Amino acid sequence: MKPIGFFSTLLAMVRQEYEQARHLYQQSRDIYSQLDQPTGIAHVLNRQAGLVRVQGRLDEARHLLEEQLDLERIHGDQASVLDVLQDLAGLAMDQDTREDAQGYYQEALQLATRLGNLTAQVICFQGLGQIRQAQGQFDPARELYQESLTAAQRSGHPKLADVALTRLGLLARDAGDYRQAHRHLKEGLKIERRLDRERETAGTLHELGNVAYLDGKPKEAQRYYKQALDIYHRFGDEPGTGYCLGSLSVLAFEAGDYTRAWELINQALAIGRKHNEAGLPSVLT
Repeated sequence: MKPIGFFSTLLAMVRQEYEQARHLYQQSRDIYSQLDQPTGIAHVLNRQAGLVRVQGRLDEARHLLEEQLDLERIHGDQASVLDVLQDLAGLAMDQDTREDAQGYYQEALQLATRLGNLTAQVICFQGLGQIRQAQGQFDPARELYQESLTAAQRSGHPKLADVALTRLGLLARDAGDYRQAHRHLKEGLKIERRLDRERETAGTLHELGNVAYLDGKPKEAQRYYKQALDIYHRFGDEPGTGYCLGSLSVLAFEAGDYTRAWELINQALAIGRKHNEAGLPSVLT
């Protein structure tokens, strides 16, 4: 697409001039049609889908991606087909049409396995695991997340392994297996600290606090929450700060320190209102 209005379209996107970008994409698509370049049309369809997706027009985005998939199956390579299948699976998840998402992920996983694409395998295993978890099928979800972790470790990408460990940890938490949840999250925390991923570290510390709280260990929970809060403060992350303050307010309330609990929850709610969020601790939502 670069020879045909690429930079002007990109500029329109950056400026959030969506109708202008939409018009330029359509012009590019028309030109590729005249030149009989189906791969060029497929590329523009993908860009158009991304444009309408950020606007919340998910049905239209899906229609465009399905058009792209048809073209890629005929004129593109297998890697391009894989990319579109993953896009469609993610979009179907956003639309909460899990049966469709499952179909796309399964086809993508088969193709990724044939191509030896470990990164795509990780994504597909995790997507399928999320579907099983949402259905309350914890054992199949755990197996899929474990497959995701194995593929991530084979790929040599620690960030992918970190995501898989987080999935396993949160699944164990939801299943009430707090010891396993703590173990997986701590393993992920080690990776995040080794890679200096402090924002992710804060989120994991908060989740470790949630696990400790649910496991009846308030002092341990408080320690994790405070560590997360320090990082959120350092980065100026107000939503993260709000959630930590809300979680700490629960601990204060349960310890009988009602004045402190009231102060903390009011701070959390003030941040929540500012960012149009609930401002309540994640353990209560």
